[in-house]
Amino acid sequence: MRLFLDRKLQSEFFQRGWGGDPGFGIPAARFIIVLQQRVDFKDLAFGGAGRHLLIGEAGGVKEAVALLKVHEPDILFLDIQMQDGDGFDVLEKAGKKNFKVIFTTASDAYAIKAFKFSAVDYLLKPVDPDELQAAVKKADR
Repeated sequence: MRLFLDRKLQSEFFQRGWGGDPGFGIPAARFIIVLQQRVDFKDLAFGGAGRHLLIGEAGGVKEAVALLKVHEPDILFLDIQMQDGDGFDVLEKAGKKNFKVIFTTASDAYAIKAFKFSAVDYLLKPVDPDELQAAVKKADR
């Protein structure tokens, strides 16, 4: 399935220099970011992590669940605390998942619970670019 970014996201995607090219069919791992506070994920395109295509961003549970009903990401970057719930609520409400989850959060308090939800990795903010690349490589396997 090929997904295309809306014009706003596509512009942001190319301005940031992220890998993948939705217009020319270059294969890309599709990902969605669900974070209460924005994190810079431009490092996904570098360091051999492969090509990655941002297909959506959400700031809360309701918005994330709606995105997951429309899009089929390969990787979901998920925060723990959000204004309308937490990352675990997203996973429970999304139902069957065919994507890998990488938690990105400021607290290590939920790491064990995250791995019980089959998280690929658990990154602490501020996200270290090397750790981000390693997590994405794990998810790409």
